[in-house]
Amino acid sequence: MTKEESQFYAGAIWAASTIYRMHSDSVVAKDFLREINDLDVAAKCGAEYDVLPLRLFVLRDLPLGHDADYEAISFGPVDRHGNIICDHSQTSVTDISGQRAYGVYARRAGESNLTLIDNLDDEEEAEPLAKVLAEQLQQIKEGRYDI
Repeated sequence: MTKEESQFYAGAIWAASTIYRMHSDSVVAKDFLREINDLDVAAKCGAEYDVLPLRLFVLRDLPLGHDADYEAISFGPVDRHGNIICDHSQTSVTDISGQRAYGVYARRAGESNLTLIDNLDDEEEAEPLAKVLAEQLQQIKEGRYDI
C-alpha cells in the first residue's frame, strides 16, 4: 500500500469518526463506513482514537487502529452502567449479580479499563472478539501489523 492510500484511508476513518463524535449518529456513520472499500484495511490505517468510537457504537468488528497502545485486551461481564465487573478469569458467571451483558475491554498503564466493545450477549460472543483484538495488539507491539 502506498503512503497516499494509507493517508486516504486514515482520513476516511477520521471523517466517519468525526461524524459520529459530533452528531452521535451511528446510522450515518455506518452508511459512510460501508462505502469504504477494504474497511478493515482502512481501520488499521486510522488512529485508535478515531476507530474506538466507531467500534464501540457503530461496527463492533472493526480492528484496532495502527497506534493502539494498550497493555492487554480481555473480556468480562458488565453491569447495567456498562462498567466491567471483573476480568473473565476472576470469577464465574454464577458469582456475578447485576450482570446484563459482556464487554471487551483494554487496559492501559495507570488507567482504568477502557471499553472496546459493549452489549455482547454472553461469554461465547465476547471471547472470540477479545481474542482477535488481543492478537492484533500483539502484532502492533511486535511491529508486524499488516496494513
